[in-house]
Amino acid sequence: MLGDAEKAIDLLEVCVGQVAHDMKMWFRNDLDFNGIKDHPRFRALIESVNWSNCDRAQEPDPDKSGIFAAPSA
Repeated sequence: MLGDAEKAIDLLEVCVGQVAHDMKMWFRNDLDFNGIKDHPRFRALIESVNWSNCDRAQEPDPDKSGIFAAPSA
């Protein structure tokens, strides 16, 4: 979907509800999405994902786009 952020996000919105948790983590962290990571709809999509079913070490850090939070000591 090169150059068409709206269409790419339309497709991701459909997919995110149909994939396993590890694939949702991929949406959050894949460098291919760097071009749309600041798009308000992409941010809203990522925020809408239920992250509670993953362990703390894999929970995304909201202050670091695309980076997992470090496990707390």
